[in-house]
Amino acid sequence: MKHRRYGAYIVDNEWMNIIEDRRMIPLRENGFRVVGCSTDPEEAIEKIAALNPELVISELHLNKMSGITLMRTVRESGVVCDFVLFSATATKDLMQRFYQDGGCDYWIKPLIRREWHVAVDTLKTVYGKLVGQQL
Repeated sequence: MKHRRYGAYIVDNEWMNIIEDRRMIPLRENGFRVVGCSTDPEEAIEKIAALNPELVISELHLNKMSGITLMRTVRESGVVCDFVLFSATATKDLMQRFYQDGGCDYWIKPLIRREWHVAVDTLKTVYGKLVGQQL
């Protein structure tokens, strides 16, 4: 039986960061497929609305807005998806605001490859339960 792959969209400040994110975050082997990437949060909002991914993974500190503002804007546009933010900055206030606004997970950089696997495996477990199947 073929299992469903969930769409993931990545937003980061630089293309080199996105390339590294795609290399380090074990999405494919955990049931996700990258449906798009962007370095511009305004462009990301449009593409996320068009592609309708189940998951958006974003840097907290983007060039034109914060990842939290990106999440709010995407949701205000009617898109239903989960958000994971990552950053080297992890203040209690930022994390609290993110979770209060419905954020799914907050990853603190730097993460080593093993930690990426644990973080994505948690998402995989949640998505598998949502559809009543294992990914």
